[in-house]
Amino acid sequence: MQSNKNPLKKIVSNLQNTRRVIFIDEFQVEDIADAMILSDVIPSLIKKRSKIFLHQTFLSKDYTLMVFKEINSLILCLY
Repeated sequence: MQSNKNPLKKIVSNLQNTRRVIFIDEFQVEDIADAMILSDVIPSLIKKRSKIFLHQTFLSKDYTLMVFKEINSLILCLY
């Protein structure tokens, strides 16, 4: 992965090619860096028609809301 300029794109591409359904239990975003990464990763998976299920018991911080807002706006644009 060190030779890749953007290893995250490689990981997302691998997920798209090998998984149709992704389930994340206890989804929680603790800081802005995680929120920024997830705001890029999850929409790209959705655009490729991967099914993503997120489960969360409680909202931890505004960062989690930020990711959910990003996902919701993407879903509205796709459908």
